Amino acid sequence: MGQMGYRRRKKRGAKPKYKNHHLLLTLLLIDKYKSIGRYVLSEYLMLSEASTRSVLERLNDAGITHSPGQSSGRRGNWLSTFGIELAEKIKQHVELVEVMIEDIFATEMQGILIRGSAKRIRDGIKQRDDAIRAGASGAITLVHKDGNWIFPNTHDPVPVQGIENPQEDDVLIVAFQEDKTSSLVGAIGAGYILIHRPTLVYFEGKVQQEIKYSE
Repeated sequence: MGQMGYRRRKKRGAKPKYKNHHLLLTLLLIDKYKSIGRYVLSEYLMLSEASTRSVLERLNDAGITHSPGQSSGRRGNWLSTFGIELAEKIKQHVELVEVMIEDIFATEMQGILIRGSAKRIRDGIKQRDDAIRAGASGAITLVHKDGNWIFPNTHDPVPVQGIENPQEDDVLIVAFQEDKTSSLVGAIGAGYILIHRPTLVYFEGKVQQEIKYSE
């Protein structure tokens, strides 16, 4: 399906609205690939092209991204200087990761790593439910304790491949679905609220978007 090589999903009908995690995912995707077109982005976000256009307009209005125009000579959407700085700030606390967990899943997986958020995890049920609401079929939540990835409230290590230099109290949410696009949106939908609060508030302030926290 373009840059990520994910399978093109079948059209499931237009979703009329976007949420804050779609804004953040757009920022991270453009940062990763440097330039991305609206149609491809709509596939990644699992949103209609109209909603994707609204996402880009909000980021453009905030001075975070630029969109192609008749005078730009560029194709696709790219980050402004401020957008690059903002992405670097956010990536200190969150990272999209490709992971492999043996003997657990046979479906497509996508992980999100959130630094230092283990104390905000209870049993992982909320994160699973948030991932499902965002488009995944399910998710697991792991925390990094004493050099191992474990399920919350347990001590049994879980073998995770694909993460370099995990730190104590990091959180890993792995969402899964038949296609990676759904897993990707599910993972960031589940992990969004766990991101370092000052960084999250700063990001939302820049995109002029309010969110209600429920913990």
